[in-house]
Amino acid sequence: MAEGTFLSDELLQQLIAVGEVDILVGIPSCNNIATIGQVVRAVQVGFVKYFPRDRTVLINPDGGSTDGTPDRVRNASVEDFRPLMAAQPLRTVHRITSPYHGIPGRENALRVIFAAAELLRAKACAVVSADLQSITPEWIESLIRPVYKENYDLVTPLYRRHKFDGLLITNIVYPLVRAVYGYRVKEPLGGEFGFSGRLAKKYLEENIGESPIARHGIDVWMTTEAMKEGSRICQSFLGPKVHASKESEPNLADVLRQVVGGVFGCMESHHDFWAPKNGSEPVPVFGFEYDLSLEPARVNVERMLHVFRNGVAEF
Repeated sequence: MAEGTFLSDELLQQLIAVGEVDILVGIPSCNNIATIGQVVRAVQVGFVKYFPRDRTVLINPDGGSTDGTPDRVRNASVEDFRPLMAAQPLRTVHRITSPYHGIPGRENALRVIFAAAELLRAKACAVVSADLQSITPEWIESLIRPVYKENYDLVTPLYRRHKFDGLLITNIVYPLVRAVYGYRVKEPLGGEFGFSGRLAKKYLEENIGESPIARHGIDVWMTTEAMKEGSRICQSFLGPKVHASKESEPNLADVLRQVVGGVFGCMESHHDFWAPKNGSEPVPVFGFEYDLSLEPARVNVERMLHVFRNGVAEF
């Protein structure tokens, strides 16, 4: 069984104790103590506010944090829901945190979530990032409801972005996926998404293992795999996306190589699906899209030109 491969004995015991659920939300983490408490509380409130009668579980697969992130997950709670909504929870909001086997990384954490969803027979699932500063309980409703109530298989996010934010996605990944696969999905590798239990099972069956796609393109693979399978796909507007700042930013050239390489890997794998396609089709959007004045992005033009000139000379 799939869960025997990806779930540790400790996690398996915790999941069996929970039993079957309707809704599952996963929060992969690795040293996110500064932000994960707020993310956990937002998920809890989202459960109680929007799905009060449904069986829910929050799962935190942790990649070996050394800063106390798992303890923060265990202790993060909403003591009194009354200031936030009309009533207290009608059901227990289950919460599980456990390390996972293998090299720490998003791909292994996601496979744990897929396996847990299959074991618990979850009908609707979502994944949110552990380093979010802008998450609200409404994000959970936006990612889950199209799957749970409208029978969609995959929900990709729509963010309110500054024009200089996410340029790799908006200028390369989105146009490329749209042109090749024929779906107008604005965020093919957004860090947040919703998916059905049946799609989670399909992801497990594919078992892409330690392939380059798994290591560097797991999110875009999930999106394009759903396209290839003919799954029902929609988008949900979440608003602005703000991450906690990192001590060291990854090298842009490495990120570009990994992301675009992941897209090309998916294209190679799915060649028979997209080769005969022509044109593109819109994808339904849920949620109320609103305009918002975002903080101006600081762009170091001189540094950009310096990096560009060095890149031209080197490559």
